[in-house]
Amino acid sequence: MLLGNVGITLLISMGYFAAKSSYAFEMADWKLWITLLFFILLTVASHRSLEAVVQDRPARFANRFLAGTFIKLFLSFILFLAIVLSSGKEERMAYGIVFVISYLLFTIFGSREAIKLNHGKRP
Repeated sequence: MLLGNVGITLLISMGYFAAKSSYAFEMADWKLWITLLFFILLTVASHRSLEAVVQDRPARFANRFLAGTFIKLFLSFILFLAIVLSSGKEERMAYGIVFVISYLLFTIFGSREAIKLNHGKRP
């Protein structure tokens, strides 16, 4: 779990800094770090929550997974709005791209780990 989060963070960070050096766009680096930290914490918290109910009925696991997905979506939307509304027009598109890529990668990773956890294939 931890290794996967680190891998995704490194992948996104390297892509961001490569794109920043190759293309002319402006975005404060702290926005990237806040976003990555946010998604790491949400992914770990969601995984820990699922670990707590994995031995219970499958319906309870599914309910917890769906609730976690909804909470992640809602909190992500709040973070996105807070940063976009506090950014200048020149940063909004760059942050939107960073945010969408981060959201998708961390969601795919978290879902994959949840499926492994539910099927008893813990790494």
